[in-house]
Amino acid sequence: MNWRALAKLLGIFSCAVGFLIGLSALVSLLFHEREALWLALSALIPLIGGLGLMQLSWETDVENLSHREATLLIALSWLVAILWGAFPYYLTRAFGDYSPLSFLNCLFEATSGFTATAASVLIPHIALENLSRGLIFWRSMSQWLGGLGIILIALLYLPLIRAGGMELFQTSSIVRERLRTKVGETSRTVLLIYLSFTLLEVIVLKLGGMGLFDALCHSFSTISSGGFSTQTSNIGGYNSLFIEMTLIIFMILGTTNFALHYSFLQKDWLAYWKSFELRLYLGVLLVAILAVGINLKANGVSNHWREAIFNTVSIGSTTGFWNADVSLWPSFSRAILLILMFVGGTVGSTSGSIKCFRMGLLIKYAYREIFRIIHPAGFTPVKLEGRVVDREILEGVAAFFFLYMIIFTAGSLIMQALGFEMMVAASSVAAALGGVGPGFHELGAMGGYYNVPVLGKITLMCCMILGRVEIFPILVVISREFWRK
Repeated sequence: MNWRALAKLLGIFSCAVGFLIGLSALVSLLFHEREALWLALSALIPLIGGLGLMQLSWETDVENLSHREATLLIALSWLVAILWGAFPYYLTRAFGDYSPLSFLNCLFEATSGFTATAASVLIPHIALENLSRGLIFWRSMSQWLGGLGIILIALLYLPLIRAGGMELFQTSSIVRERLRTKVGETSRTVLLIYLSFTLLEVIVLKLGGMGLFDALCHSFSTISSGGFSTQTSNIGGYNSLFIEMTLIIFMILGTTNFALHYSFLQKDWLAYWKSFELRLYLGVLLVAILAVGINLKANGVSNHWREAIFNTVSIGSTTGFWNADVSLWPSFSRAILLILMFVGGTVGSTSGSIKCFRMGLLIKYAYREIFRIIHPAGFTPVKLEGRVVDREILEGVAAFFFLYMIIFTAGSLIMQALGFEMMVAASSVAAALGGVGPGFHELGAMGGYYNVPVLGKITLMCCMILGRVEIFPILVVISREFWRK
């Protein structure tokens, strides 16, 4: 294990986090807030730690990491980011004091930020409008940074270690033809697209009447599929159809494979249409919207189509914005939203959950088994976009799905043991594991996670991290075999 290379990379990453916290301190200073000093101190902690790690390993080559080292780097990067990201909340006393419970709440909020999950312990503890603007900026910025990391992991790392069927995209036509470059060049390309979408959304939201600060924060949270808002009442507080439609467009862009965006910008005009996964995702969203809208209309919900479209896209993209309290919806509509929490968007995007390509392959695999039983002598291979899918990939997808459901079941049982009703427990774990955020009822958008017991918060934090890194990297790192020489 090349510990010096890992130390250098973690040092660089820590400095980047410190720099972004420093931007939050600058925002706080511009708003003449007393929290600016504490945010600046919060920025110094990761900067000093990062520079120390870099000093120890400055001459070390970091170009050729092994798969084991890359796996450990991903796990450590997320944990380090969460630790550094908790200090702005802790030092500004967002939860009132410096107690261990307050630090746990800070870790929870930071975990939710870097995993692009809209699960918050600030609500209902404090009205977001009364929170420091610098701290609000940091909440959204942490989601933006986490979303970028999610894309890079999905495009560059997971296909190489053959995790959960992701090796399928190592040889896919889009990745092979469009992103067959060095890691650094690919990272810069993804960053440019990601940044361009963010700036474009800021401009459109500003034109729609949203203030510049709010437009910037919501753009960070939208393109990253994050869901943090600057308002306690979330998007419903703006009561603007234009803003909601803008967010819908960028939520879908954020949850679309960024390799497809790159291909389209390279004048492959049919790139989106050729993607089986994107067609499946949009089809699932359309069916869900129609089902929810009709159900809401039948139950006399006002603005049924507006609420159905926005909240279904929000949950289906694993963003977590809301313009209505979906806990008050009929049980059928809530069941549709719960199902969407397990589906997620497309691979190579900022979306969480299982992903549509895995769901599509599982459906095709099940169909093949039915065909095999009916026609024992026949053979029907599973195909995706015209290519036969290897058995190894199908086994990886099945293993991922199995582990995902095991973690969901275990988490739900823990939450039920803590006293939460079954639907509340299941929705909270599904929302955490899938990167959605709000669950239903007391753990829904209007309730928040502040009053969840300590064990429940730790459980949900673990679910957020496991779901965001696609389970396997964490399980590999904590396995005994990983540490054997």
